[in-house]
Order: sequence, then C-alpha cells, then structure tokens
Amino acid sequence: MNDMFETLDRRNTRSAKWQMAIETVGHDQVLAFSVADSDYETAPCVKAALKKRLDHGAYGYTLADDTYKTAVLTWFERRYGWTTVKENVLVTSKVLTALSIVIESLTDDKDAVVIQTPVYHVFYPLVKQQRRKLVENPLLENDGRYRIDFKQLEACFAAGVKMLVFCSPHNPVGRVWREDELLQLIHLCKHYGVWLVSDEIHADLILPPHRFLSVGQYQALYDRLIVVQSAGKTFNLAGLQTANLIVFDKTARTRIKQRLARYFLQGSNLFGIEAVIAAYTAGDVWVDAQNRHVDAQAKKLETWLDKYYPTVKMTPLEGTYLAWLNVSALDQDGTQFEQACHDAGVVVSAGKPFSQHYTNWMRLNLACSSEQLDEGLKRLGQAFNELMKL
Repeated sequence: MNDMFETLDRRNTRSAKWQMAIETVGHDQVLAFSVADSDYETAPCVKAALKKRLDHGAYGYTLADDTYKTAVLTWFERRYGWTTVKENVLVTSKVLTALSIVIESLTDDKDAVVIQTPVYHVFYPLVKQQRRKLVENPLLENDGRYRIDFKQLEACFAAGVKMLVFCSPHNPVGRVWREDELLQLIHLCKHYGVWLVSDEIHADLILPPHRFLSVGQYQALYDRLIVVQSAGKTFNLAGLQTANLIVFDKTARTRIKQRLARYFLQGSNLFGIEAVIAAYTAGDVWVDAQNRHVDAQAKKLETWLDKYYPTVKMTPLEGTYLAWLNVSALDQDGTQFEQACHDAGVVVSAGKPFSQHYTNWMRLNLACSSEQLDEGLKRLGQAFNELMKL
C-alpha cells in the first residue's frame, strides 16, 4: 500500500498549493498541508490512459460521449448503489463552475441561498458574486462532532430561502451524512420547495466504517435535487478540469444547459475525459487503498495529538482527507498559530476563511506520504511549542 503513496516532490511543477506556500514563507523548504489536492501519484490506470492518449499526437476538439457518461454512471452504481439515465448528466470544467451555473440558472437576483458553516471558503463568494443573498445555517458542534441544525434551517426555509448548497461529505468538518440526516433534509427541502444542490466532490474519500450516500439515490422522493461531482479530488485531477452535474428535473436541466452554452462552458478537457474514463473503469482498488492510507494518516495524527498536545482537539474524520483541528487551547484568539506554523516551515489552512467564528481552528491535508506527514508533525510540534511559551 505504501508504495502507491510515496513522497512526490511537486515543487517547480506550477502546483498552486506548493507555489503559494513558498511565496507565503519565502523559501522552498516549506511543507504544504493546505490546498485540497494530494502529494503522491495518481492511480496507475489513469497515468497509462493519459500516456496512451498523449502518444496519439492529435489533441483537437473532443466530446464527453456515451462512453464517458457510461463510465461515470457505472461508477455511481458500483460504488454507491444508484444510477440514472445519461440524459441527466451534464459535463463542464469544474465543480465551482457547475455550482455557479446552477445558482444563476435556478434562482433570481437577491434570492436567498443557504450554506452550512463552517464550510469550504469559496462557497461565500460563490453565492455573493451571483448577487444572491447569503444565509448561514451554522452546524452544531458538540465535543468536536458536527450535526445539522434542522430547526434553524427550517426557519431559513420558512423565511424564503430558495436553495441550499450542501457539502457532502463536508469540508472541512469531515462529516459523512447518515441516511436519517439526508432523509430529514430532503423532506424539509421538499416541504418548502427548496433546491438541494449537493457538492459531492469528496464522495469517494470515505474512512471505515462509514458509508457514503449520495442525495442522487433519493431522486424518486424529490426531483429538485442536483448532484455536482468530479473525480478531481479522488484521483488528483483538478488540473484537468472535468466535472459533472446530475440534474433530474427536465426544466432545470434545460435552463442549466442553456447557461452552459451561453458561456461556452459545456464539455470538458480532452485529457480530463480520458482520465475520468480510466479512473472510473479501473480505479476501484487504488481508491480503496488510498482510503486505507488516509485512515492510517488520520490515526497517526490523532495518536500524536493525544500523546504530545492533548489540548488540541481533532474532529472525528469520517470522510475527505482533511483533518479539522481546534487549537484554541494554544491560541485563544487565533492570531498567533498561523505565523508560528510559517516560522516552523509548514503551511496549513487557517479556520477563519471557513467561518469568521473559527479563527482558532485549522485544517490539515493528510493526502501525502507517511514520511511527509511525519516531518510535518515535527514542524507543527515546533509551532505548538512556541505557542505554549506565549
């Protein structure tokens, strides 16, 4: 297993994560645990497919055809036990592009759109830049575990919210939502006629014993469900810019197709298409191995914290490869820890962009080699030790 997830030096490859980390601290010996992509090679089947297509020599206009859509839907059926018809699958470049198009297509200016905070920081401008009213439904946290505040969410719906942008599994808190939670959410959306748009980009990254359930499998209960997903996180393909929307309502699908066409955003990258077909056809074993690797990384981090820094609390990680840590015991107002990390040569994601109420939290990316995490923890320990002196 470890042979598949060895250290991969991504410096000098135009990696956004590593270049930003170098610019942040001012030297190239920094370790980056920030942006949510992985620091080891993708699945061998993906590399082989890309090499084969590269060797062909012609890279012209390319269609995401039935072969592509069959691979996507077969993956859903094999991994999650649900499927749909090919007509419901729309292809574009990025999950954020898809979400933006959905908001623009199905809501009007100044309509209210709700997000569940703390949440992926780009959700904030995603809503605001569409000139929609941003409404927050803060998750309830108890001893580091999060749940949906259904009472407050219903109040949001009753006040006129038109759409919920849902994060499943949730970034950054790592929740894999249970069936009872999803059913309650869907019934609530249906009662108020609210669009439920589920960002499922982390769907394959599930730690045992948890099981991912897509909102798509409940399409018979409510047709105002939209799934937005990509192989980008699972197989580290974000640079190939390929994403899918699964839209069950015919009228909504027509509107979204029209918006995609208006901005010339329909279709995808040639190499992205090839990579997704390969990943979703032959990537199961690699994905399962990656999940075991991430689980081992999470357990290593948790053990390290319990032994050396028991006041730093880690949220139980159910899905994604992103650990969510409460460092308030070391830095009560959240003004010191980020600089302490930089001084120690490590870059993490600060909590404040995920929610203004989480200034003394941090997100740590575990999608790296065991050796890279070991060195990162050594540096993180230096930062924590400095904070303890203050």
